[in-house]
Amino acid sequence: MRRLTEARDRAERAYLDIVIHTHEADKLREAGLDASESHRRMKLAENAEQKHLQEMTWILDRLDKL
Repeated sequence: MRRLTEARDRAERAYLDIVIHTHEADKLREAGLDASESHRRMKLAENAEQKHLQEMTWILDRLDKL
């Protein structure tokens, strides 16, 4: 269960990173500035979130088998 909790915490942190970088990119675009770096970081956070959600699914599947 500890591993599941840790994976959930990592997924939540990645989601918050997505929110932060999306907001940052929006503000930069509104100001007419280049938002490509914020957009890149947002995509990295999205990938991390998906990875952690997949890990959670794997853990839950393993627990179901027990």
